[in-house]
Amino acid sequence: SFGVESGDPSILRESSKGITLDDIRKGVQLCHAAGLLVYGGFIIGHPNDTVSSVNTSIRFACEAGFDFASFGLMMPFPCTKVREMALLDGGIQSDDWSRYHAGELLYIPPGLRNIDMKKLVWVAHGRFYLSGFRQFWLGWLWFTVVTLEAPRTNQEVITQVEQCNPRFIGISVPFTRYAPSAL
Repeated sequence: SFGVESGDPSILRESSKGITLDDIRKGVQLCHAAGLLVYGGFIIGHPNDTVSSVNTSIRFACEAGFDFASFGLMMPFPCTKVREMALLDGGIQSDDWSRYHAGELLYIPPGLRNIDMKKLVWVAHGRFYLSGFRQFWLGWLWFTVVTLEAPRTNQEVITQVEQCNPRFIGISVPFTRYAPSAL
């Protein structure tokens, strides 16, 4: 699991993560070489995000070799650099801490003020999972197993994966390793 945050080099630098896009690509390749499925987590709504930088992130997610990806909305938590920047640009939508969870639109950066950011998250997921046959298959599998049937335990996930595709029989922890015959 990689907390990439952004596939736009300038946004990545501003995030002070200390990594480059090439570092991320190399990490993805090493994980695949070890037989691991790779997840990339991206954030939409960094203080300096624009439609262009979000599109760059989505393109990077599609091209970097991730097996799974998710795109979430920025959360301007207290005592963070993002919160300080959000206070300065006036984009914070709520200080109701009970709303600070995934899926809530709590911050709109200046470069995305006229954009439906929740729709942008859906578009990002769609572009990623429809960007190639392999991503489409894995996205469909993930959606079917986790979203529609909502398993409660790891064993339920394993059982549902095996029912969808017998080639995955034998995985011990769901979605962390390729089964020997899964490729």
